[in-house]
Amino acid sequence: MREEELSKVFDRFYRVDSARTRSGGASGSGLGLSLAKDIAEAVGARIELNSTEGRGTEASIILPTSVQNGPLS
Repeated sequence: MREEELSKVFDRFYRVDSARTRSGGASGSGLGLSLAKDIAEAVGARIELNSTEGRGTEASIILPTSVQNGPLS
């Protein structure tokens, strides 16, 4: 994935390549990473992406070691 695409992938409805579809013809709506980021931030976590163009993209969710006055306390 190109650097300019990485900066947009958490935007709602953004799809890197509209020509790409999953097997069976179903395509994504561009909401998955946006929702994942919102949920992660709600519990004090964050999402990081590492990408090498032409090789793939890795997503990591970094969870807090403790939550103080958060949604679970």
